[in-house]
Formats: sequence, C-alpha cells, structure tokens
Amino acid sequence: MKNIFLFLAVPVLIISACKPGPGEGKLRTSRFDEVRIGGELRERILRNFDRMESTKYLPENLFLTPEASGWWPGDTEGRTMLAIILDAQATGREPKTLDAILARFPAMLNEGGYFGDIPPDSLVDEQQLSGNGWVLRALCEYYLWNKDKQTLEYLNTMIDNLALRTKGFHDKYPIDPASRSLTGKAIGTRIEKTLNGWILSTDIGCDFVFLDGLVQAYEITGREDARPVIDEITALYKRIDVEEIKAQTHSTLTGTRAVLRYYGITGDESLLKLAMERYEAYFKRATTENYENYNWFGRPEWTEPCAVLDSYMLAIQLWMCTGNPVYLADAQKIYYNGVCFGQRVNGGFGTSYCSGANGQKSVAVDIYESTWCCSMRGGEGLSCAARYTAFVKENRIYLTNPVSGDYALQLRNSKAQFTVDTDYPFDSEVKITFNDDTENLELSFFRPDWITDVRVLLNGKAITATEENGFVIVSGSRIKGDALKIHFRQKAVALDAENPNTMKGVHKYMYGPLLLGVTGGDIETLPKDAEIIKTGRQTFMVGNQPMTTVYHLMSPDVKAKSYSVQILFEE
Repeated sequence: MKNIFLFLAVPVLIISACKPGPGEGKLRTSRFDEVRIGGELRERILRNFDRMESTKYLPENLFLTPEASGWWPGDTEGRTMLAIILDAQATGREPKTLDAILARFPAMLNEGGYFGDIPPDSLVDEQQLSGNGWVLRALCEYYLWNKDKQTLEYLNTMIDNLALRTKGFHDKYPIDPASRSLTGKAIGTRIEKTLNGWILSTDIGCDFVFLDGLVQAYEITGREDARPVIDEITALYKRIDVEEIKAQTHSTLTGTRAVLRYYGITGDESLLKLAMERYEAYFKRATTENYENYNWFGRPEWTEPCAVLDSYMLAIQLWMCTGNPVYLADAQKIYYNGVCFGQRVNGGFGTSYCSGANGQKSVAVDIYESTWCCSMRGGEGLSCAARYTAFVKENRIYLTNPVSGDYALQLRNSKAQFTVDTDYPFDSEVKITFNDDTENLELSFFRPDWITDVRVLLNGKAITATEENGFVIVSGSRIKGDALKIHFRQKAVALDAENPNTMKGVHKYMYGPLLLGVTGGDIETLPKDAEIIKTGRQTFMVGNQPMTTVYHLMSPDVKAKSYSVQILFEE
C-alpha cells in the first residue's frame, strides 16, 4: 500500500475474485436487501418498472404467438418477466402484474414445457433457443428471489425437453461466414432455409443467449446431465470467430457473461481468458465513440441498448474476476454515456446511429424505443447497476461507483450501515454518514484515472488514506454519526477517437467519465487544446463553444430522428 498523497500509476493485479483460494474470503456483489439506491439511478429503475407495467406488457398482451413475436417464442415473455422480477427487488416496490403473468404462464407453454412449436428431431431453431434462454433466466431469478418449488419444476422440464434434445446440434452450428445471411430487420429475422439441422437467424450467434440461461439453470438445479450441452455450446463459443462471421454483439456479450458465470462454477481459467479476449475485441473494435455498440461486429449500422447494458455488466464482472481497475473505468463510461443516453422519458430504451462510423460525428437517436427487447433489458441492466455500486470481501467494502442511497452490508462478523450522499460525476464530493457502530472496517472508494487530488475528512478533520489497485482505502472503526467526506478533482481532457473504425483526424472532450458535445451541432473545427471550463451541473465551455453532456436523465427533448449531440470535432 502507499499513502494517498503520493500518487503513482495504479498497478494491475490479477486476482481470482470469482474463485477464492483456501482460506480466502470471496468478493461478492451486494444483495438487493442490502442496498436501497437513491438519486438518478433510482429514478431510472422506477421509470423502467413503470414501463414494464404499462399496456404493452400487461398479462393479457404479453404472451405472443410465434408469428406475432417475429418467430422469437419466449423472448418478449422472458425478458419482461426478468425485468419485472429484478426491478421489483431493486426498488423494494411490489410488482403489480407479476402474479397475473405467472398465473397465465403454464397455459402458454407447449407440451414440452417451453415456448414455441416442438420442432422435429432433425431440427433446432436458433431464435427459439434464444427466446427460451430469457425464460430460463427469468425463472432462475424468480426462484432465487422466492425459492418457489413450481419454478424449479419448470426449470427441470425445460432442461429435459428443450436443452437435452439439442445435444449434438451445437457442434454443427454453421460458423462459415459465407453460409450466413447479413441482411435482416432490427428485430432479427429467422432464415427459413435450414443448414446443418439449424433454422438460423440474422442475429448471428443468438444460440449463446440460450447458453446464459442454461448455465444459470444448471447452477440452480445441479443437473449434471446438462453439463455436456453446456460444454458443447461453450466449445462452439471458443472456436467461432465472432468478428469474421460478423456476429451480433448482444448475443456475443450475453455469451461472454455466460462463459464468466460458468468460470465461476468450474474454475476453468481458459474461460476467464476467453471472456477477457472477447470483451477486448468488442470494446476496442465494436463500440461507438460514446461507448454504445455496433449491432454486429464490422457492421456499424445502429446501436442496441441490450448490448450496451451487456457490456456494462460484463465490465463489472470482469473486474470481479481479475481485479483490473480498467474494467471499472470502462463501466462508468459505458453507463453514463451509453446506457444513460439510450433511456427514454417513458423508461424504455431505444437505438442510436453509430457515432464515429460512416462519417457520423454525433450521437443521434435512431429508433425511439425498441419495445421488443431493449426496454425490457433495461430492467436487468439498471438493477445490476444498483447492486454493482458496492461489493464486499470479508471486512472490506468496495464502492465502485458512488451513488446516493442507504447501505446495510453484511461483513465477516458485523454489518456496516451507512448513507451515501453524492451528485457524482457532476460534483466532486462523496459524503458517507454511518448509521451504526462498525468495527475494523476497510472502506474502499474507486479512483479512476480522471480523479485526482483526493482528500479524505472524518468529522471535518483530514485523515490519511492509502491506495491499492485503483481504490482509495480508509480503514478503522466507525461509530454512529461519523461523517466521512471524500473530496477530489476530475480531469477535463481531449481524446483522440478510440475505435480504429472511427473516421480519422477527430477528437472528443470529456469531463471525468462524462462525454461532452453540442446539441444539434454541426461544427467543423474546434482546437484539441481548447480550454474546458465547467459552468454548471451539466454545462461547459470548450474554448468559446458551449457544450453539454451526452448524459441525460430521460429528457423529454430526446426524440426520434430529431435529437443529436455532436461529440467529434476536427482540429
């Protein structure tokens, strides 16, 4: 450790936080009952929850025929149930429609206990597997919440009649780019022509969404007969060249999270290595300049909040497994500039044009709301953001992104109860008030590279803190009423475009993790060395040009095809 006032470069320490060694405590995510988030994140979750209980997603409207779903059986139903289940836990609000949805659920299944038609033994349907992957995820999260025995029966039936029948097919999944169709609608299109026993999708790789649901179902049920199928899909994921085949990034990232989940179960280090490699390929070559996604590798046509949320969750999960603070910095940039741009005033999510690609200098709204997928995925992404504010390992708490709220975190032998009050990243102070006595606490506050000049005060008096692996650490016992304040500065910088596919000779401006831009801008040149001055909570002057943040809190001004923020400028 080193004194916080002797700042040096942060070393990267690779740890197996997902897989503790003998005698070590395991780094864990905070539970929903330990965190009650406030501030802007709570507003986002509540608005998304409201959207999930609006007319489109009511029980009488939710269950779709295969034709009405665009041949994605179970997809709308699974995503919606998952969102409601997690939104409810993140907010502590009783869901209005979930019981009625679950009451209708069994009657909507086929004779095999899953969604869609029962294919002949010679065929599997990629989109059917993907849609039912979300159903598996929803059932898993409901079981973890309520330990409902009927839910466990549903999971076992889906493993028996859907998962196990696919054994042998994943080895034959078509991975030759020449054999795949690169045309299709935003919702994804089923290809009627079969290949190697597969009914395929233009969302190339959506088989990996099924993997995510199946791995979690295996984790809950302990069904060892599911392992060969999981291993077969994982082997496919290892050998497929997602960039060459132009795989859908949402499916790829969901598959990567499945691989990490499986790593946590098996301890197979090759899975962690694979997840890191796939994330790097995505982040460096398939992201926009505001940290959204290309919907397919090598095809920057539009973004998809499903994938943006995937990338946010994956970045945090990779930090958990490696200890590399770079992933946490990525997560903040993805959240504030990608996730927060994509959420609309009604709580749903919509797509953007790919900033930086095809001459696109702006972050601009494309489809106002993706009601068939992204709005529902907001439920998991935002609820994870609530839990991902705090992690625990023995007597140490890691605050990875300061968010206002009340925390009651179970430590090794005690509980730490405190309230966080902050307007980060728009302000540069975090106040933590302790609501009870806590002994021998190590409180760790993430310090990304854009945070400098950290000062820590306890009840108004400066105290010494240390730093380790990207975290400012304040150690000691606390009594009820103690007030800890963390003051800092945030860098304002100009950066060259980060994606090699972005147009050349352009730069962007950032304040802390916040990307800056000009609303409706059409500015040719702006000096890279222009001074950046903060003039308000979300307003700045860059040289003589007023700017705002790409971030917005579900602004009603963000409208389809008419709202844009220029973020890239020539010298």
